[in-house]
Amino acid sequence: NLVPKDGGVDRACRGDDPEDNSEAYYTLSSALNVEDCKAQCSAAPVCFGVEFGFGRCEVRTRPVRATANVTGFECHVMERAHSTTLLP
Repeated sequence: NLVPKDGGVDRACRGDDPEDNSEAYYTLSSALNVEDCKAQCSAAPVCFGVEFGFGRCEVRTRPVRATANVTGFECHVMERAHSTTLLP
């Protein structure tokens, strides 16, 4: 399940910090809208999240630990599964 990172709106996905944006971290394609971009993430073998803006879709293949303020872009990340430990 993809959830907004740092509010999602006007946020671009980044690696370890807001300046960390190597092209090695994503697969670039086009998408009609953010839902289309999210669907590409679901279909990808590896997807940590998506960045979408102006028809541009980045399927993030490396963990998204930061975002940058970029008008018109959205960053959504995979929600981590929460493990529950039952104590006796």
